[in-house]
Amino acid sequence: MLRIDASWLTGVRLERLCVLAGVCPSSQLVSRKDEIVDDVWNAVGGDREEIGVLVRVLEACGLVSEKDGTVRRTREGDRVVRALRRDDRTVLGSALIRSGLMHDQARHLIESSRTLTNGDLACEHRIARSRAPQLLGLLSWWDIERVPQVVVPRALVKDLGSVWALLPPPPEMPTWARERQEIGLRAEMYTVQYEKRSAADPSDIVWVARDFSSLGWDVEDRGSLPIRRIEVKGSRGADPVFFLSDNEWRKANEHASNYEVQFWGQIDLSRTAASEFDILVEAGFPLIVRNIPTEVAVGTWVAVATQWRIAPAGAGPSNDSNDP
Repeated sequence: MLRIDASWLTGVRLERLCVLAGVCPSSQLVSRKDEIVDDVWNAVGGDREEIGVLVRVLEACGLVSEKDGTVRRTREGDRVVRALRRDDRTVLGSALIRSGLMHDQARHLIESSRTLTNGDLACEHRIARSRAPQLLGLLSWWDIERVPQVVVPRALVKDLGSVWALLPPPPEMPTWARERQEIGLRAEMYTVQYEKRSAADPSDIVWVARDFSSLGWDVEDRGSLPIRRIEVKGSRGADPVFFLSDNEWRKANEHASNYEVQFWGQIDLSRTAASEFDILVEAGFPLIVRNIPTEVAVGTWVAVATQWRIAPAGAGPSNDSNDP
């Protein structure tokens, strides 16, 4: 799996990416990867190893496929190259945004911006340059206002804040662990997208779990007073069965009516996040459970202890990772 930081995608590397996309053979042909790297290096120079990474960037965007040392463009890659030949880089830019490779900077830009009455997103230039410099460079491919403030048009905001743009590429780890983590990430981002669609100001919806993993909830709606705290659960199955940690259970009791769980079932990692979000919403997800302690007390839901922590009498709380 591709693991790069958005800061790696400098202006120079984005220029090389444009050249590389055109050098890769069309979906009807195929070339060896080392030959493609040589052709790009001869055209624009740079580090050969970096050009190989850029091939993986195009693959992460769904624009090329690589197999047994050979590379070819996908049909979407063909569409990007046709646009590049018209001197239109926005199609490639949209693919980069949707891939999630800019997810952190996209999130920082959105959370540092305000939504204008026409749906555009506005952020002070100095803040955008500080928190999302490479994304700001990418956005220059569109004809947008950048000084004294960056104004992202409403149509582009939809892509920038979408579920697929803010979901990072899957990390490198054992398959079972990666899939489990990806299901959780998808569920959290689906909730963010779901809440943003109905929020008066989408910037009020904050994915707090990305920065703080021990709060006891994943998403905040700061447009409500008191703040709505949303814990998110995801599952491959459809049955609404989920687990709360001790911390999450404590926070559910502490915040009561201002704490809810949103459950996303039937998550299928073979589908793209972009298409799956609409499918799951159409299927009736998320299932929302508010004030879980009360729901359990009246018998609407049942809480069952699944683990017991065993320790010597008088032992204090532990930070052991095996604790529930």
